[in-house]
Amino acid sequence: MTLIVVSPHLDDAVLSVGAAIADRAAAGHDVVVVSVCSVVAAADRVAEDIAATAILGARWVHLGLPDAPLRGIVENWQGLCGDNHDDAGFDAFVAAIADRLRPVLSSPSSESSSLEVWGPLAVGDHVDHRATAAALASLGHFTAYEERPYARRRGAIAATWQRRGAAIVDDDDDDDGDDHVAFLQRIGAPAIAVLPTPAAVSFRDRRFVRERLPIDPASRRSRLQALQAYASQWSFVVGDVDAGGWPWNDDAEALWRPDV
Repeated sequence: MTLIVVSPHLDDAVLSVGAAIADRAAAGHDVVVVSVCSVVAAADRVAEDIAATAILGARWVHLGLPDAPLRGIVENWQGLCGDNHDDAGFDAFVAAIADRLRPVLSSPSSESSSLEVWGPLAVGDHVDHRATAAALASLGHFTAYEERPYARRRGAIAATWQRRGAAIVDDDDDDDGDDHVAFLQRIGAPAIAVLPTPAAVSFRDRRFVRERLPIDPASRRSRLQALQAYASQWSFVVGDVDAGGWPWNDDAEALWRPDV
């Protein structure tokens, strides 16, 4: 089986489902991490991503599109995650992502009978995450992973579905927002209402169900080693190991799958 994990940036897939990637690769599956916005200001991030995916046993593909700051979007929370983006520019970027993803998802090694595709849920509302999710949906792929560290922001997952106009079918009492305050302090995100993480939602005539991904000690170790490869990003998105930084030390990796 081939698993393609589409990552908006050069670290999102590993941050979010790194243990699951390692687990699938260790089981002998062909795992490909496809990074959409792989043209970045810091060139060392490309080498870091290649090293991280290799640690997990996955292959990498970089689509060569520029990330948001290189497209003129202000690099702060309001700029990247606000609602002030030009709709025409956003739609054009979604189309560009879809154009580059289409041949990757239809390559000879990705036969439909054995292909699984995961993409971002767009937790946190980052413009590149939203564009990637929209591009995948336009190509008929809906299975989505919760992005870390955005999903560590208490209520962010439920808020993501509610922004899309989804109805929560059932509530999950398990709250993954232990690091809510640390997250707000680290990246300057505005506070939002505390909302439960839904276990299932109804969205545009589809029902999506949350699936926690199992993590064993070996895949957890591989994820930590891969995260450490992102040396330039470590202090920003992960934090100091000795300070209990996230998300490497939790088992909260999860997918949202259409309930068919």
